[in-house]
Amino acid sequence: MLLAIATVMGNLAGKDAMKNNIMASNACGFYQAKSIRQTEYKLARANLELELIKQPNLAPAVKEAYQQKIDAYKKNEERYEPEPETGEGKNGANFYLLLFA
Repeated sequence: MLLAIATVMGNLAGKDAMKNNIMASNACGFYQAKSIRQTEYKLARANLELELIKQPNLAPAVKEAYQQKIDAYKKNEERYEPEPETGEGKNGANFYLLLFA
């Protein structure tokens, strides 16, 4: 009887450990995806800023379009730090809770 209880408890502990491992992997993947997207926006913004510097004779309408795109990229870049609506993000407390809960 005691052996059966120990076996059941051991199986439950193994399932909990596996579940926690999966949750930690998901949290790390989430963080990496956010970091990659943020880096893509940073690179795109930097390229547009360099284009504006390299081509000072652009028409004002084109410069304005570039600046609007730069501003949009910067806004998206900042969005990936903390997500205020969900509390998620690279600096969000939920990331650490997922890893160490």
